[in-house]
Amino acid sequence: MKQKLTNISLTFLSIIILGVVFSLIVSLLSTLKIISIQVNDNLLLGLSLGLFFLLGLIFGLIEKKKGLLNGLLLTMIYLILIYTLNLINKDYEISSIYIILSRSLLIIVGCILGVNIKSRKSRS
Repeated sequence: MKQKLTNISLTFLSIIILGVVFSLIVSLLSTLKIISIQVNDNLLLGLSLGLFFLLGLIFGLIEKKKGLLNGLLLTMIYLILIYTLNLINKDYEISSIYIILSRSLLIIVGCILGVNIKSRKSRS
């Protein structure tokens, strides 16, 4: 259990660092008027979806088994964090539910693919 918590923490930390770096780059491009605000929003949404898939993929590669169960565990942690933050912030829209669901599905799919990629490499 201690190893799983360490793996979850390291995976979340690496994704947070990548997210901050990508957000700073996109914000810098927007500040320098290289990209518009609408492109900025769409780019950040696409990057967040990619990072959540990467979160599941990295965790699946690290854990090496039980991809669906680990994906559901990461999704539950993500949903607890999101709903805790939404209790503070009352601006809740229907479109945010779609984004939360798509991120959750990407975490699960990434975990399953990470486990399967790892198991195929070990068979060869």
